[in-house]
Amino acid sequence: MKKIAIALYNQALGTSISLPMEMLQAAIQTAKGSDISYEQYELVTVGIDLKPVTTGSGINITPHQLIDDTQFELIFLPSMWRSPRHNLKRYQQYIPWLVHQYEHGAMICGAGTGAFFVAETGLLNGKAATTHWFYFKQFESLYPSIKLQKQHFITKADNLYCAGSLNAVADMTVHLIELLFDKRIAQHVESQFSNEVRSSFQHSAFLYEKTLAHTYEDILQVQAWLQQYYNQPLNIEALAKQFDLSVRSLNRRFKEASQQTPKQYIQELRMDAAKELLRKTNLSIGDIANHVGYQDVSYFSELFKKKLGANPKSYRLSVRNKLFRLD
Repeated sequence: MKKIAIALYNQALGTSISLPMEMLQAAIQTAKGSDISYEQYELVTVGIDLKPVTTGSGINITPHQLIDDTQFELIFLPSMWRSPRHNLKRYQQYIPWLVHQYEHGAMICGAGTGAFFVAETGLLNGKAATTHWFYFKQFESLYPSIKLQKQHFITKADNLYCAGSLNAVADMTVHLIELLFDKRIAQHVESQFSNEVRSSFQHSAFLYEKTLAHTYEDILQVQAWLQQYYNQPLNIEALAKQFDLSVRSLNRRFKEASQQTPKQYIQELRMDAAKELLRKTNLSIGDIANHVGYQDVSYFSELFKKKLGANPKSYRLSVRNKLFRLD
């Protein structure tokens, strides 16, 4: 049986412990009750000793086990109430343990200021990360080699994840459940914990992966901007000027870096957002078109059908029939 760990320390935010725990436990139980054979997981809390820790709200939690030679598939580091500096010194034993776990294949997730523990390992040097907005300056001061993404609530760099808010923790956990199990389990858990419209992980996250970690740093910034403002009108001239590029250089460098033009890239972002809205909301096709950046509903429907092979209405009916079915 594989294991998932929630690391405990004093002044951790209770919700950043309980939310991923409850979502992951729901996924584990759902998988056990399914006719499909899934990998089996055990969810535990770990500590540098077995003494109870006190959360920021005064709740005492006793770790299930010590950090030891157990290999984990996934490790969550919860956010902390107030500055993380004291905990970084008090819980230094976590740092070599996290490095060892990562080197042996563990995914590591820092929620809010929990990202400071990940940063302390040095594993994020030269990579993307985020944290709670209130601690951006402190994070930049302590870890100048890390590429802090202030406009993104989620970052992913190889198997290192960071989330800047509680909502981002939920989005990230859904994504991780999909990796550990599959999309059906992830959708089922998401439906139980989140009724509102949410962005998909792909739209929420700054992905510092091989597909984005090319040598064109300026294009990385353009992509990050387009991910955030994909539903705004695309003006290539204004976009090029914003990033100190000529239109010709922008188009050429963007194509070399991503194998797409900026127009193709933003259309893909818009279609992915439209799929999410069709799947999860009862908004009209016109409202969805407008929400993702198209004033002309017919044009939007034509593009959607060209990309997905079905018009928006047919796609909605198809995915709604499949949604949340686990048999």
